[in-house]
This record gives sequence, C-alpha cells and structure tokens, in this order.
Amino acid sequence: MCRLLGVVASTAAPVDALVPDELQRMEALAEVHPHGWGVASVTGGGGLDVRKAPERAASSERWSDARRVSTDAALLHIRQASPGMSHIDANTHPFLADGMAFAHNGHAHPVATLDTLVTSAGGPSSLGDTDSERYFALLRAAAARTATDRALLDAASRITAEATATSLNALVLTERSLVAVAWWDEPVIRGAGDGESDRDYRLWYRVGPDRVVVASAFVAGDGPEWQELPHGHALSVDRGTLDVRIVTAAELRPAA
Repeated sequence: MCRLLGVVASTAAPVDALVPDELQRMEALAEVHPHGWGVASVTGGGGLDVRKAPERAASSERWSDARRVSTDAALLHIRQASPGMSHIDANTHPFLADGMAFAHNGHAHPVATLDTLVTSAGGPSSLGDTDSERYFALLRAAAARTATDRALLDAASRITAEATATSLNALVLTERSLVAVAWWDEPVIRGAGDGESDRDYRLWYRVGPDRVVVASAFVAGDGPEWQELPHGHALSVDRGTLDVRIVTAAELRPAA
C-alpha cells in the first residue's frame, strides 16, 4: 500500500509549512513505504509541476527539495510497491497527463483485466506495469466527458465490476482543484492475509479557514477536526475558493 496527502490553501507557502504535522507523520511512514516518492504542485503560472523518484523519501535529497516548493495546492505520495511491480520512475506516483496529476493507494489485479477495461473505454496505453497507471488511464478516458470527481468514481466503479481491488483510494490535482476518492473493499483487504484491515485504508479530510487537507490513515491526525471520507465518495476542493463538494457513487447510477 501507499500513503496519500493533499492540500489546497488560500495562500502559497512551502509545502512543509502548509502541512507540517501531516508531512512529519508521512516521512516517518516512509521507512515502511520505501519504494518511491512524489510531489505534484500547482506552479505560480498555473501549471503542474511533478517531482518524483523511485527511492526512499527519508534519505532523498530531492525529496527534501520537493517538500520546500512554494505552492497553494499540492499532492504527495510515498510508495510501497504492489507485489511484482518494479521500483522504476515509470511506476512512481504521481502520474502526469492531460492536466492532471494522479496518485493511488491500494492494489487492483489482474493487470490484464485493467488493460482490457482501458481499451474498451478508449483510454491511453500505459508506460509502466502498475495497476495504478491503468486506473489513471480509465480516469483520463472518463474525464474527457465529465467532471473529475465523477470521472474518478466512474473509473473506480469500472475496476470494481471486473477486477479485484483492496483499495482504489486516489488523489487528483489539477490547476482548478484537488479531488479525492475513498474506495476500499474490506473482504478483499482481510483476505489478502498481510495483517492489514480496512482501518489502514481509511481516507480523512479537515476543512479549516485557510486550507483543506486530505490524508491517508496514519498521515491524518486524530483530532475532532478530521472527518472520514466514506467509501464510495469523492471530495473536490476548489482551488480558488476552498469550497468543498462531495459526490457519491450512488448519485452516478441511473434510477431504477
């Protein structure tokens, strides 16, 4: 599994100043999530900048530089690779394409089924061998016809219908918004036999007067200001206003 952290703030500042406590917890977890790190941020000109490397964040000088980037919106990821996945740049999150930076926490398989789903949806082919990049390809196909939060729910629904996934939790950063989806399967997690539970895959968010933060379990704090984003829900934070919108997968299903 991996860990996710995202923030949108009213004023630009170094990433480590926007989320100091969450970043400290994330770096502590990097010892057991050692297979890569990545930071996506919105630049002063409005574009997206992605810095990443297939190495342990705690001992990476490039990670130290990336966490000091000044921005008002950022997405961070540390990776614990799924079984059989290489520790290479092409497999390192966030992935960047079509004006979106994407990071995923969980494991979906088999990859061949995901490739079939991507082809059926008219999505792009992948450069690496991760399930995550194929998830992103499904998102990109859906985002061509609907809003990012709805496209993310659509992609997760398609994968769940055809493949097996512990979790499809994800963060997406664009020039306009930060989008998160909480999507995990307790029976699949329990059946994996690695000692993890659904608690490990919960996604949390906190809304403050000057920033909104979204974080994986154990990266988020345990105070009352943190709210859980329930399974099957997508949260979207508007970069200009900090307004929060929550959409559920149930809303996307046609009425019976």
